[in-house]
Amino acid sequence: MKTKIKFKELILATSYMLAIIAITFFCVMKQPCEDAIPGVGDNTYKYDEQYVDSGQMSEDEIYSDMTDGAYSTPVIEQILRDGYCRSYIPQLKAQGLIPQDFTLDGGSDNTSQPSQEPAAQPDNSDNSQSQPAQQQPSQPQQPQQNNTTQNSGNTTNHPTKTEDTGKQTENTSEVTVDDSVNGSYVVVEDTTSTEGMGDGAAVSELKKGDQVNVTGKSNTGYLRINKDGKDSYLKEEQATDQASYDSAWSEVERKDPTCTEDGYVKSHNSISNEDKEETLPKTGHDYETTKTVDPTCTDDGYKLETCKVCGDEKKTTLKAKGHTAGEWETTKKARLFFKGTKEQKCSVCGEVLDTESIPSKLPFFVLPAIIVVAIVAIGGVVGFVIWKKRHLNDAEDEAEE
Repeated sequence: MKTKIKFKELILATSYMLAIIAITFFCVMKQPCEDAIPGVGDNTYKYDEQYVDSGQMSEDEIYSDMTDGAYSTPVIEQILRDGYCRSYIPQLKAQGLIPQDFTLDGGSDNTSQPSQEPAAQPDNSDNSQSQPAQQQPSQPQQPQQNNTTQNSGNTTNHPTKTEDTGKQTENTSEVTVDDSVNGSYVVVEDTTSTEGMGDGAAVSELKKGDQVNVTGKSNTGYLRINKDGKDSYLKEEQATDQASYDSAWSEVERKDPTCTEDGYVKSHNSISNEDKEETLPKTGHDYETTKTVDPTCTDDGYKLETCKVCGDEKKTTLKAKGHTAGEWETTKKARLFFKGTKEQKCSVCGEVLDTESIPSKLPFFVLPAIIVVAIVAIGGVVGFVIWKKRHLNDAEDEAEE
């Protein structure tokens, strides 16, 4: 007899399986990664310093390796005494990677201790990590042989011991400072000047772009500077003369200004690896007159100006000038009893500005008087004629009788 699997049971079983898979995956992902091997870079830190000097590596990368545990505490101290990552001393103390009472005073005796200590530690790194130390064993030991200290540019002789087939020979190296190398220099990386050449207490914190007064250069590659009245030293590659610094700037991006907007120039310094941006002020419009409409006596005119660069237009209103009155002109002459007229026009546009009447030659009130006199005279004549006629008729009647 076949057993029928219900659909709900199938869904439930599938859900249980997915839940088991999800829990298993979560547990696997929660497993911590293998910790980094502490002190793995102790045997190769000298190469890292050389990479920084050649520009193939930055001090930020060395500091990152320090915080990742790639160097032991003695090696970190030696790196700081060698003149690298000194700007990170407060952070390293805060993180407990170096003692709180650590100073840069150490001399050459302290210099040799860190490089020997990692060699005595068991090699926990794999073959690929130990290979650089085996390929170039002699280069990291070079800085340990330089036991020369200098102060204030004085010439000093120091013995150094060199092993050659089991025999030790003592050599004397002379450190000199050339006072003719002097003038204004520019710091090209954040650093700290020290009392001695490569060792001693810190004197001045220097930032990239700071100007310093160089008073001499040693034959061991150090510049003597005078800051705040104190002599101190920094590596030759950490500063450059003002002329070289200025000539190392090259333009990488430009936006030309317009009539209304500022432009900019972005530049990069190949020596200090600095970037800067300069603002190019807007030029403003350069107008020229392209059209003029003269004003009339009653209507305004205008002047149209166009920018030669961007084509922007500016319109200036020219106010109406107003009428200019001309001479009076007679339009109708005056007569004996009738007035005449005269008018005044604008001498520019001819518009009539004013009209006046011209008085008649005789006053107007004389005319009625003359009419009355004429009527009276005519009436008198007519009356006389009538009277005369009646008188004649009366005379004729009397004669007939």
